[in-house]
Amino acid sequence: MHYLLIVSIIWGFSFGIIKHQLVGLGSSYVSFIRLFLSAIVFLPFLRLKDMKLKTVTQLALIGAIQFGLMYLCYIESFRYLESYEVALYTVFTPIYVIVFYGLLKREIHLLYTVSAVLAVIAGLLMNYKLIHLPNSFFGFILVQLSNLAFAFGQVNYKLIDLKGVKQHQIFALLYLGGSIVAFIPALFKSEIVSVNMEQFLALVYLGVVSSALCFFLWSVGSKKTNAGNLSVFNNLKVPIAVLISVLIFKERVDMNVLLSASLIFAIALVLNELPFFKSWFKKRK
Repeated sequence: MHYLLIVSIIWGFSFGIIKHQLVGLGSSYVSFIRLFLSAIVFLPFLRLKDMKLKTVTQLALIGAIQFGLMYLCYIESFRYLESYEVALYTVFTPIYVIVFYGLLKREIHLLYTVSAVLAVIAGLLMNYKLIHLPNSFFGFILVQLSNLAFAFGQVNYKLIDLKGVKQHQIFALLYLGGSIVAFIPALFKSEIVSVNMEQFLALVYLGVVSSALCFFLWSVGSKKTNAGNLSVFNNLKVPIAVLISVLIFKERVDMNVLLSASLIFAIALVLNELPFFKSWFKKRK
């Protein structure tokens, strides 16, 4: 889970950068640049020897949906919503993760479902003062499409068989799949415009750190934990971002809300580990 925690901390800084540093740049252009930079980072590690064509195709398709489609919808939503609204409307992702996991595994896991619902409640609690009808219903739908694409990709990557394959040697395939999806609308929209130095640095940071590094660590982490924890961590960036604001930027927050939401997150994570605890106690007896 430590991989997911590291990524959640880094992502806590990203919402404001997209809204305030990339104003005027088209969503498909920003999406393509981020994913293309991510692909460049991992291309030197790419090894396709002895890999089945089916697996190569599956990874590219996962990347096309999880990264390409997700980014197109996510970044476009900033045209219609404030950054805090985008952050708020991502809180439903845990539910989507569990739904896709249940559909693909053809089973309903009660504990994981309860923990996902708790994660959504905790996420909404953290933002209770901001809850309102969307200023743009279209923006809200874009965020939900982004959430669905991200959840779908996470679960499919978690369940795909990569035995005998080192993850860093195939991850460029996901970014290449996402880059192609983002490149097509960028090409037809002619969104390429002049970029100032601040925007250039923001794109490099988002492409290399927030995308390339973080999505890789997130995907590796998804393989090492259960679906319940994966769903909960999709929302854990919210209290982490608030905690960063308190400790680093000395902002004032409602500590009762922060503690209450953190407690709910903790309960959700404990629920996911109940099978482990039961097994551990049996071994101790």
